[in-house]
Amino acid sequence: MNALFSQLVRSDIGLALSEVTESSAVFTVRTKSGGPKLIFGILFGIPGVLLLYSALTTGGLMTLIAAIIFCPILFGLAALFGASISEKRFDKTSGTFTSSLLVFGYSTSETLPLPTTGRLVIKSENRGSAKGAPGSTLRYSVLLENCPGAGFALSKDYGTLRAFAERLSQFLALPIEDTVTEMNR
Repeated sequence: MNALFSQLVRSDIGLALSEVTESSAVFTVRTKSGGPKLIFGILFGIPGVLLLYSALTTGGLMTLIAAIIFCPILFGLAALFGASISEKRFDKTSGTFTSSLLVFGYSTSETLPLPTTGRLVIKSENRGSAKGAPGSTLRYSVLLENCPGAGFALSKDYGTLRAFAERLSQFLALPIEDTVTEMNR
């Protein structure tokens, strides 16, 4: 698997833009398309279209070279941010954890054995230039030990992340270790 796609498949899923489905045998978290994801796609797609249009209409050599170099990158990022769907699936029946990424028709996934030991770890990290400074935010995450790619994140809402972690903990029958300080809850 390509190193870039491997990292994308193993990256945390943001719970704010995801839907969680659960049955007695399968627990799935899947990102939703549209909304904020589409805005990120447009932010990269519009400059790509403008650069391509400029290269085709002006005919300048430097513009053409810039278009050849940057248009594929901008269109790739637009597709990745605007149209990608990530999914993390815990399947008790087959005893597997599958992490997958779908971009248009291209799909890549990684399947690992579902851990029977370990724990769910809840952490927090300060995102910003200085702790407590204006503009900095707390990002909460929960990850499953011994299972690369089984990570989920949420900004500014500890209660929702904790409730999600409890649901996943009950499904997997694994304990939760909460490392978030009382002050950051």
